[in-house]
Amino acid sequence: MSVTEMFSYIQGFLSADQDIREDIRKVVQVLEQTAREILTVLQSVHQPSGFKDIPSKCLKARELFCTVRNHTGELKTKFPVEQYYRYHEHWRFVLQRLAFLAAFVVYLESESLVTREEVAKILAIEVDREIGFHLDVEDYLAGMFQELELMGINSISLKTLLGYGVMQSRIYGELFKYLKKTRLMESVRSLEFCIYLRKKKFFFIIIIIYFLNL
Repeated sequence: MSVTEMFSYIQGFLSADQDIREDIRKVVQVLEQTAREILTVLQSVHQPSGFKDIPSKCLKARELFCTVRNHTGELKTKFPVEQYYRYHEHWRFVLQRLAFLAAFVVYLESESLVTREEVAKILAIEVDREIGFHLDVEDYLAGMFQELELMGINSISLKTLLGYGVMQSRIYGELFKYLKKTRLMESVRSLEFCIYLRKKKFFFIIIIIYFLNL
């Protein structure tokens, strides 16, 4: 292969990669917009009268998740399945937000913590990376910690009704039971990930280490 042919090949490769990334970004932008719409629907539960209409808010959020599923299905087609982590940076944060929103809806409906499998089903993606486009363990956990922060720390209405820390402790318990049952604690062993999750709230890491016997 001549130098000219080599540079032509490299240029073609980079152009194709850029096209893939641009297609992914377009779908991700729609997912981000839908996630904002779901959050807008659910945020009203933090108002003093927010608990009065929870069923209708959850139903509306579920309808919006139908739109999410359509776009996750589209996203799967935009890149070779074996290159998931090559492009993961583009959808990582929106998947974390959607995992949080799925957890939020399920908790409002049943006061239970959603599992990784349930989140994947809501988003119409896989759990097993060998099958295809999937919910990464760390993305699931990041979404769960967003729920902890919102439900346990930022929710004025929940503090008023249940007392500070009660809801947070309940979610903690459910999360740690799930982590132990499924052995997802292996993903929490990464110090970098722990710092990423709770770099401003170090006590969360201490709790994880204590409960999981790391």
